[in-house]
Amino acid sequence: MAIGKSAIGNLVRSAGIGVASGYLSQSGTAIVLAVTPPQQLPARLRSPWVRRLALASVAGEMVANAHFSFLPSRKVPALLAGRIAFGAANAALLAVSRDRQPWVPAAIGGVYAALGASFASDSRAVLARHVPDPLVGWAENGLAVGLAAIATRT
Repeated sequence: MAIGKSAIGNLVRSAGIGVASGYLSQSGTAIVLAVTPPQQLPARLRSPWVRRLALASVAGEMVANAHFSFLPSRKVPALLAGRIAFGAANAALLAVSRDRQPWVPAAIGGVYAALGASFASDSRAVLARHVPDPLVGWAENGLAVGLAAIATRT
């Protein structure tokens, strides 16, 4: 039995939103809520206030990511677990908003969030030696939001 283009697209979107969540945990949630028509979201997430709160949350995370160099590494087990959870939840939310089953996308989102967090941590350590840390942080922010936006395109 062959896997169709639609299924592969869903898996790729799950991976993309997972990587975005590994870089910036709130990015997937904010983008999915911002671009999905409310009637396609679970009932508890349809309020405009939920959308506003998600956007405010990702904005705060972006500022912290770019300017608070004293924050611990994304690889700290508790922080990594949070990013994995966000990656899984964001991929599941994306799947549900597209009327798909959430289980496989959630697993893929979690795995790719771990990979994204690890790569982000390692690359930031290298780049920050050559480029001012806030610039690296804002570049990461742009990458995370861009990946999440691409993942939500149908």
